Amino acid sequence: MKKRKRFERHFEAFMTLAEQWKLSEKERRQLLNIKSERTFLSFATGKEAPPAEVLTRMHYCMQIYRALHILLPSYTSANDWIHAANKAPLFQRTGYKTALEAMLSDNIRDLKTVHDYLLAQLHA
Repeated sequence: MKKRKRFERHFEAFMTLAEQWKLSEKERRQLLNIKSERTFLSFATGKEAPPAEVLTRMHYCMQIYRALHILLPSYTSANDWIHAANKAPLFQRTGYKTALEAMLSDNIRDLKTVHDYLLAQLHA
């Protein structure tokens, strides 16, 4: 029961940041690597427990959100950063034009790379 409540809180937080990032329903599912709308709704309503990867992806997203709101001077710039073209070496190397493009990759390592990049900026 505790796990379900914790997931519900995390899912609610994820949905809030997805709203602030202006993500479409498809992008929300893609960010969590959930292929079908039915599965997404099943997780959202607590009918089905999500796999560990979904929880990990949520965690990375929440940490990315947190880091952006510490690093950037305004609420708007923090929420817009994932959509903006980015010329940082990380993005040049990977071929992604925006952080969101990398985050939406099926490969969780790309989401983790954005996460790690921002954490490094926090500690620089």
